[in-house]
Amino acid sequence: MDLMKMKVGLYHELKEDLRGKYVLDKILHNEHVVDNDIFKTVSPKIIFLLRTPESTIKSIINMGREPGMEGYKDPEAASVYYCLRLEEMKRYAALLDGNYFFLESDDLVNSTDYILSELTEWLGLKHHLVSNYIFFNNTGKAGYGDRSDKILAGKVINTEGHPCIEISPNLLQEANSSYVSCREYLRSCSNYYSS
Repeated sequence: MDLMKMKVGLYHELKEDLRGKYVLDKILHNEHVVDNDIFKTVSPKIIFLLRTPESTIKSIINMGREPGMEGYKDPEAASVYYCLRLEEMKRYAALLDGNYFFLESDDLVNSTDYILSELTEWLGLKHHLVSNYIFFNNTGKAGYGDRSDKILAGKVINTEGHPCIEISPNLLQEANSSYVSCREYLRSCSNYYSS
């Protein structure tokens, strides 16, 4: 039902027939559980995008500075969330028998054309993916992904992150351990990954 609701919602927003096209559902939170039947029923193309702990945790903390998002500004809570998220990614990967594409966010930013070419081939697209994008009605709005001004660049860009936010070395060490474990698991099990 969630897939049908997503397609109907996108149809109303985009006013476009989506048959034969990919739609993207970005899953960022563990409470949004993907039923195992979805993997069998619709044969989705799964992409795991892994981001380093320091940049992720700083981004979460920065999001906590916005009104209504204060629960995200605690570094320890952000680190725990990050580590639990990585465990959930490994759990999903175990269900997919290697049938997913794995990449790291730094590769997407630093080798954009190469990664987009690899994804184009893996997805079997007729047209190559490109680094610039158009905005939708909800681009940059709460509840629809990235709310920073950087999303309004209209293209994949490298950002400086949040250098003024500090995270304790102990939290980073624990998060980095989870990151390395997840990265190695996703890389070793995937049939498709950027290298």
